[in-house]
Amino acid sequence: SQGRIGRIWHKIITISGQQVKVTGITVTGSGNASSIITDKGTLQMQASILPADASNKEVTWSISAGSNNGNISSKGLLSALKNGALTVKATAKDGSGVIGTKNINITGQIVKVTSISVQGMNNSTSINQAGGTLQLEVIVLPADAANKAVSWETVTGENIGAVNNSGLVTAKKNGIVKILATAKDGSNVKGEIDITISGQNTSVSAITDRAIHFYPNPAHHHIYFDRKGINRYSVKIFTITGLKVLDKEVTEDILEINLQGGCYVIVIAHDDEFIKEKLLIY
Repeated sequence: SQGRIGRIWHKIITISGQQVKVTGITVTGSGNASSIITDKGTLQMQASILPADASNKEVTWSISAGSNNGNISSKGLLSALKNGALTVKATAKDGSGVIGTKNINITGQIVKVTSISVQGMNNSTSINQAGGTLQLEVIVLPADAANKAVSWETVTGENIGAVNNSGLVTAKKNGIVKILATAKDGSNVKGEIDITISGQNTSVSAITDRAIHFYPNPAHHHIYFDRKGINRYSVKIFTITGLKVLDKEVTEDILEINLQGGCYVIVIAHDDEFIKEKLLIY
């Protein structure tokens, strides 16, 4: 028999215009760095994309863990905020859903003071001995603040009490003194406390110079005031056991006191000064 030789036809088809999706992302820090060790330092993050001919190699930068420790820009610049660890994530923009991550450690950040509480030693807020002292203390937060030092100053009542650089308050005269502690780390955070000072020796000249005088003592139904131009002041009267029996804002030169006969304590206050004396009523 006679064989037949067939013909084979072929045609080459060129395919183009196909989108090549991202299959892998490797995230690194500039110079292969994996940490930031300077205060408020930065690190440029980089994304290596596979395959090399991926149609769209753009990524979206974000922080997937530890976002309170740093932030990252749309260009991948990582900025340190706090000491700790975080995870940088790069997500492909081509819709492939491919991501890459890199863990970064952050150290060397200076932690600022956020709050200051002032208290007296043993929680005391008073000095009742002549020329007495009270050591003030501060509670500074956060606990890992880099600089917990404070400066001390008297805000009101400088003639009543003084505070030194170590927070030691020294009594000068009876009254209320306000002490302020300010953080030295530049945060400008402040804390304050009022200290009541009593029991200070009063000289004859000091009594004469006092802004408020009252009389008579012993008294009956009324007491009178020599106010020396003061328009308003407060008057409180206590029993010997500490029970408050009168509390008034006074604007006149006379005060009616309908109290039973006995021994009381009267406190007359104006601004940051006050007088505290025994009052006999008959």
